[in-house]
Amino acid sequence: MHMKVASVSVLEKLFLPSNSSFASSYFCFRGGKNVHLGNDVYANFNLTIVDDCDIFIGNNVMFGPNVTLSAGTHPIHPELRSKNAQYNVPIQIGNNVWIGANSVVLPGVSIGDNTVIGAGSVVTKDIPANVVAVGNPCKVMRQINDRDMKYYYKDMEIDIE
Repeated sequence: MHMKVASVSVLEKLFLPSNSSFASSYFCFRGGKNVHLGNDVYANFNLTIVDDCDIFIGNNVMFGPNVTLSAGTHPIHPELRSKNAQYNVPIQIGNNVWIGANSVVLPGVSIGDNTVIGAGSVVTKDIPANVVAVGNPCKVMRQINDRDMKYYYKDMEIDIE
């Protein structure tokens, strides 16, 4: 097993870009060598990254607790799996993305700028920019719109001056 665990203080010293922070443990299969972080990235508890190939994370990205990004996978056919076959497909996460708690992003997925991935989602296909997407499999529910500037949850108004 090649998974490495690093504390926040070690991560901050090693490779966290400007203003980025990780709330707790960060688990990374290849030690983060294939992870490309933008600025102002925030990861809550237990971000797990299977970085067998490149994973690109944009600026101002937020990860809820227990999110997994997995660029590595295995063939469907059992004969190939019995030979320990594996393939890897890069993941691309745009700027200003929020990925909710307990979500999983699978190999080859791209998530567009400003998108919100709801908690518990399994992202199996590309998700465009400026949308809210949720579920298993993750699907676009709606566009982000002007109402989102007024309400943060249902009919609860945002109070920012």
